[in-house]
Amino acid sequence: MINTDLYATLITIIFIVESFWEFRLYAWLRGNQDLARDPQLKQRLASTMRVESKWNWGSWLLIILLLISPDNWVLPFGCLLVLFETLVIKRMDNLKSSMQNQ
Repeated sequence: MINTDLYATLITIIFIVESFWEFRLYAWLRGNQDLARDPQLKQRLASTMRVESKWNWGSWLLIILLLISPDNWVLPFGCLLVLFETLVIKRMDNLKSSMQNQ
């Protein structure tokens, strides 16, 4: 038998940790925009910041859905939330690495 409450709690903890990491990456990218000297890297930075902004709105939508959804939908919505958060963090982290290594 699957204990969905335990999984939902773990997903929530993972999301909170990833949110702090995302904020740190966002602050670093905003504070170090001048490191992107290459036009292609500047374009990637602008694109990543747009994705980040849109994701912030999307994550709030998913969080609201989590709060009003029936119990059997909490875990799938939570997993989607963590998956998208992970993808955004990966994109931001790759951009940070590219900016530092140019």
